[in-house]
Amino acid sequence: MAGDEAARATGAVVIVNGQEKTAPRGELGFEDIVALAYDEAERGEEIVFTVTFEASAGRVAEGEVGPGETLAVTERMILHVQRTDQS
Repeated sequence: MAGDEAARATGAVVIVNGQEKTAPRGELGFEDIVALAYDEAERGEEIVFTVTFEASAGRVAEGEVGPGETLAVTERMILHVQRTDQS
């Protein structure tokens, strides 16, 4: 899996809904985080997402990210993305 190794060398490993993903270092936007969690087919106009985060081990930061906001990526940070249909 040379591709995986190359992606990890240029990105950070984050945990999204319990699964390891590789994210670019720097900042991630709300929409980028949702895209890590759900395929395009699982997103739509009538779907609302909530994104919360916990920083990696040894850091105490936690909170929520909303549409239009960004989050600084840290190695092994934990992201929770919940999907809800509008009713």
